[in-house]
Amino acid sequence: MSRQNTRLRILDTAEHVFARDGFRDTTLRSITAEAGVNLASVNYYFGSKEKLIEEVFKRHVVPMNQLRQEKLNSARRSAADEGNKLSVEKILRIFIDPTVSKFGESGDKSKEFMNLMHSLHQEIEGPLWEMFMDMMKPTFTRFVEALSEAHPEFPGEVIVMRMLFVIGSMVKTLQAITHKDSLPGHFGSYYDKETLIDMLVQFVTAGMEAPWHASRE
Repeated sequence: MSRQNTRLRILDTAEHVFARDGFRDTTLRSITAEAGVNLASVNYYFGSKEKLIEEVFKRHVVPMNQLRQEKLNSARRSAADEGNKLSVEKILRIFIDPTVSKFGESGDKSKEFMNLMHSLHQEIEGPLWEMFMDMMKPTFTRFVEALSEAHPEFPGEVIVMRMLFVIGSMVKTLQAITHKDSLPGHFGSYYDKETLIDMLVQFVTAGMEAPWHASRE
């Protein structure tokens, strides 16, 4: 087996085991046993369990964020050339589309990634969460900037919080779609990914553009 094939096999197996057993309960030995490699191979390619889970997330998150930033840059240039501001709906569609297009289905790979996201949110105060947020921060910041340009009357911290609401809505929707058999009725059985994106974008756009006022008694 070539070095590249060994590395990929470890990554594929690690993603499956992390998704199935959770980050805390997964050991490197359980991964090596399922991958059919020795512990030295994992240490050679990744060095630690923490670095391994980081690479598992990176291979999904980095390409999606690159696509998001490329599309956002292109859309901002086009809007500026026309003398317009980029709309909130367009900004949020650019943010949501790559993730829902890739994981908005009930296949095993989608379920595994959403299980990983569930494990991540259970580690919200730990190093796993910090690793993920470091990975997301540059893209998150660019989208907050674009949204602030669209609605300069909103305080920056309001835009940040509403973007967190967007991410939460997207993640929970994908968790529901990828595990829709456990939901009542025929939820999601007649929604293709494009329709799902449209529904989600319309929902979060309304929230992002809602008038802002602090509720105080």
